[in-house]
Amino acid sequence: MQRVAGPPDHAKAVASEDSSSSVTGAGAAGDSHRATRLLPFRGRKKRRDSSPGKRCVGDHANVAHHPKVLRLLAKHNESRVLFADNIFKVSREGKPKPRTLLLSGQALYLLKPETFKCSTRIALGAIAKVVLSHFADNFCLVKLKGAEAQNDLLFSCVHKTELVSSLVQGKGNVPPGLEVAFAEEVTYRFAAVYQRTAIFSENAAL
Repeated sequence: MQRVAGPPDHAKAVASEDSSSSVTGAGAAGDSHRATRLLPFRGRKKRRDSSPGKRCVGDHANVAHHPKVLRLLAKHNESRVLFADNIFKVSREGKPKPRTLLLSGQALYLLKPETFKCSTRIALGAIAKVVLSHFADNFCLVKLKGAEAQNDLLFSCVHKTELVSSLVQGKGNVPPGLEVAFAEEVTYRFAAVYQRTAIFSENAAL
């Protein structure tokens, strides 16, 4: 078993790795806007005291008008950032890697900090489901399908509620009825033949 290292959080994750050819998955407005944003989580995930009051501002990373970002979007015939935030991607070694996550109308992008070089682009149509824990943490797993299924995406995002709600509400080319699942153990795949299991547990010290 290996601990998934990351920024301070209200939950901790432990991961183990094996080799396999397949994966078994585990299971800015007023009050009305906030209520809609929280619908995928209500009664299923513990909330931090600050969560209900967070505003939906979309571009939390303040990168939507950066020239490098605009050039990247234009390369894929896009021009608008629906959501952006600075996150920690969990690497295959279980280590946190800082990235800037962008949600456009067609894809999720992971950019390297400062250089804004794109390290990952995931077409929204390749998203199979989103998995979160029941605890008051920031972890989010995006499970992929089709040709993209060899590399799922596990990360920690402070504004995950806004991101997931944007996906569930069908912004961009997201498959209708996108599933949001909650589990205390998740399995994700990388490099085609490897999988890692992350087990979440509440941190009693917090």
